[in-house]
Amino acid sequence: MTLRTYTLSFSVLFSLGLRAQYLGGSGDGGAEELFQGTLNGAQIATQLAFTSVPTSVLSNESFSVLIEIRDAAGNLATFSSLANGSVALAIDNNPASGTLSGTTPVSAVDAVATFSGMSINNAGIGYTLEATVSTLSATSAGFDVICLYCGGSGDGGVLGTNPTSTLNGQSVVIWRGGNPGNETDWATAANWVDGAVAGSGDNVYIEPNGNGHQPVLAANTSIAYLNFNAAQKLVELDNFDLTITGNIDQATPSEYVQTNDTGALIKQDILQGESFEFPVGNSGYNPLTITNNTNADEWFSVRVLDSVYLSGYSGPTQNVPHVQRTWDIGKETPSGYSGTVDFDFRWNTGEEFGSIANYVLFHYEGPGQGWFEALTGNGVYTPNRLVYTGYYADFSPFAIGDQTQPLPVELLFFKAMCAGKAIEFNWATASETNNRAFLLESSANAKHWQPFAEIPGAGFTAQQQNYSIQADVTEAPGPYYRLYQEDYDGQRSYFQPLYRTCQEQEGLDWRIAPNPANHETYVLGLDPRVPYQILDMSGRQLFSGQSEQEDILRVDLSSLSPGIYLLSTAFGQKPLLVVRP
Repeated sequence: MTLRTYTLSFSVLFSLGLRAQYLGGSGDGGAEELFQGTLNGAQIATQLAFTSVPTSVLSNESFSVLIEIRDAAGNLATFSSLANGSVALAIDNNPASGTLSGTTPVSAVDAVATFSGMSINNAGIGYTLEATVSTLSATSAGFDVICLYCGGSGDGGVLGTNPTSTLNGQSVVIWRGGNPGNETDWATAANWVDGAVAGSGDNVYIEPNGNGHQPVLAANTSIAYLNFNAAQKLVELDNFDLTITGNIDQATPSEYVQTNDTGALIKQDILQGESFEFPVGNSGYNPLTITNNTNADEWFSVRVLDSVYLSGYSGPTQNVPHVQRTWDIGKETPSGYSGTVDFDFRWNTGEEFGSIANYVLFHYEGPGQGWFEALTGNGVYTPNRLVYTGYYADFSPFAIGDQTQPLPVELLFFKAMCAGKAIEFNWATASETNNRAFLLESSANAKHWQPFAEIPGAGFTAQQQNYSIQADVTEAPGPYYRLYQEDYDGQRSYFQPLYRTCQEQEGLDWRIAPNPANHETYVLGLDPRVPYQILDMSGRQLFSGQSEQEDILRVDLSSLSPGIYLLSTAFGQKPLLVVRP
């Protein structure tokens, strides 16, 4: 009975919020006078700690600092008499006789003091700050202040001198943007302060100037360091790679490296045991942290796609529950078998398709194999985040889906050939999951579709399946055809349409291939020097041209959005379907 009474009392104490610290004692098992803290009473605040300090800032640009009031055990002293006390901040180490602005003391809230809107006016290496509250004080880690506009005439311009040109022995350059006609071009000198275009070994800062012109790479580029500097701008890669040898600072959901095409962000030499956060995304911010546990220092590359495709980088998008992002990850040593790698994937609310019951990491194994769950390590899911540790298989596209509903059919090809007055369709799959049937449709304009054939699917299989069917051109007049796959539960995946005409038409003795096309196509059967025009479906000319090659007429389609157009020559017009992977 006594034991039960004691246990109950101990539980009651915890339910009331017992806060105690045993920092010593007499040696006889008691705590005596060194018992600190009382039941729901005041803790003793013994220390301050800087929890957020910038690594570098621009002179006269604002920055923020967080300071915590802690007890002897390192916990927030929320019950201390100082928990809501007035905290003061001042410069401690002052390498360039700078002045700190915005230092009005602030009142802590639940033992946390937040300073914002501060700035230092003079550039210098190794500034530190000192915080004080009552008799407590703490010194921050060192940080650098970089000067944007040093020298000049004194009237606020930069005139004859560059910005302070070194940070830890390397040059500093600042993106401004705004040169009329090429406001976003990384390679245009007028878009950089004092015309210093960033390149190898440079530290790059983005200037907050309100013009909205974010830098866009014009070639593969390598720099030492990138600071987004609260500029509210992205760095857009397009088809080029950006290599970083150092760090990236101040990335946020509105300031990150945008992987909007084939270009990737590359971090050179992530050391063994070290982590690096890739602040990347396309239409949204989807950062990825990689920890290198392999046997060597290695570079890694990352880009993010806004969809998950059945064939890795192309084909229809997935129609089972998944996160609508593909992380395309490269590595200096292509295979991870020399050691493990840890991943920390993050995404945003609204970027999931369907309801995911059990979040797992999928890896695309390549053509003919498809998507499979990664099984070499362990994944832990928290909302909008999957941490996967111990990965040691091959690299390439990664996606996050539902373990109970794996990523389904992978189409290897879809072709159509003329056979007299019939048209023959052939396609093949590398694997199928939950596949009830394939259906074929035809259209005269690629907008309104009519079904004309259905072929049973293989259900569940990891083996290649080949399909073939013929249809009379009167039943499927085209000239546009598409294939879609239907699951047993009625969900559908549509594959990219194709163009094929099997009826002779007067005056059309030339053809366009490929059609549908992506970024370029070719005109076959005509002299390469024949001029051409691209028209929209209303007949309005969008652009014209003539091939620069002597042996074939090439048409650049990179400026066109996906849709239907007309390619016109002196010998007639033909429809052209532009698609994007």
